[in-house]
Amino acid sequence: MRSLVVPVEATYDIAVITDEPALAPSLAISLFPCSQCGTDLAVTVGAGERVTARLAAGRYSLRLHGSARREARIGWALTRRPDDGER
Repeated sequence: MRSLVVPVEATYDIAVITDEPALAPSLAISLFPCSQCGTDLAVTVGAGERVTARLAAGRYSLRLHGSARREARIGWALTRRPDDGER
C-alpha cells in the first residue's frame, strides 16, 4: 500500500496501465481518502481504464487489487484537469 497527497481539490483523470495485457482485467487500484470524513468515497480504476473524478485535497491511500500469485507491473497517472475558467 502506498499513499499520495492531492495538493488541491480539483477534477483529475486517473489512468492505470500494465505491461501484462492478459492480467489487465484482474488488476486495479483504489484511492481511499485517509480521513474517510465527509462524502468522499473510494475511487477504483481498472488496468487499461481512465476515470475522471473530483478529489478533495489531502492524503489518499493507494491500494492495488490483483492476484498475489502472478507477477505483474502496474503504473498509474493522476492528471489534474483544468476547472472552468482555467487554461
